[in-house]
Amino acid sequence: MNRASQNRIAASLVVVLIAVLWVRCDSKHAESAPSPATLPKRIVTIAPNAAEIIAALGEADRLVGVSRYCKYPPELSLKERVGGLIDPDLEKILRLKPDLVVIRGRIPEVERLCEANQIRLYRDPTQAFDDIFIAISQLGAILEKKTSAKKLIRDMRTQIDKIADAVSERPRPRVLFTTERNPDSLSRVITMGKNTFVDVIISRAGGENIFGDRKVLYPEVSLESILAAQPDVIIEVLPEIKDITETRRGKIIEQWRNLGNMPAAKNNRIHIITDNDLIIPSPRIVESIARMARLLHPEVQID
Repeated sequence: MNRASQNRIAASLVVVLIAVLWVRCDSKHAESAPSPATLPKRIVTIAPNAAEIIAALGEADRLVGVSRYCKYPPELSLKERVGGLIDPDLEKILRLKPDLVVIRGRIPEVERLCEANQIRLYRDPTQAFDDIFIAISQLGAILEKKTSAKKLIRDMRTQIDKIADAVSERPRPRVLFTTERNPDSLSRVITMGKNTFVDVIISRAGGENIFGDRKVLYPEVSLESILAAQPDVIIEVLPEIKDITETRRGKIIEQWRNLGNMPAAKNNRIHIITDNDLIIPSPRIVESIARMARLLHPEVQID
């Protein structure tokens, strides 16, 4: 083979190599670039907070199924109900043909359902306060609403700082916040531990969680420990009581008074809340902090 032929073959090989490399690079770029096909069009959420985040990002129309506990915003009231975190309706979820399912924590049966049917799954990470902003940011990316998510987070943080500043110079009342118990007796009292979102809500609202040193997220606490902590304010969330009467409210308050001498009972600072808005880690956390601040510091004007 003469020198000219060798040069032609070498040149041809270079051209082929360049072409192959170009195709590979272009293919890699195409795989990493956002594709309209990846944008979810039919979303099922099995936790109210995720539904509220998606709605706050302006994408409520993409929701085809929500938790039975989802009550806000009002436009979600007509959405199909798919059960709750402990009893998801797998048949209905599959029937709704979602291309994205959102859960909070771990729900093994839903995870298996999604894996078997090749349905995209997102696990809402929310446990601590700042996890709320992580969930907003991640869902914003999934829904291609990054700008809206950043603005929502920025606005939320600004409003939270404003409330915290309004109560920052006030004495910090000691707060017992119950998330679950038997309303007919003081038993199985569940509260919020260290760094949970309610623990931070209490702090930002100008209070001190009497069980904020507990490392367990949702500890069951004894009546003796409550009495020893001497709470200045008791806030009870009892959503299972739909339409509470003054008589029923009085009986619940009397339970705490009968427990022993506590500032909260002595000063009539026991509050019964029959909705679960305060314990939903959603963009409405701003309203929750404002609501808490009004309970803890009624003397301060909270906008």
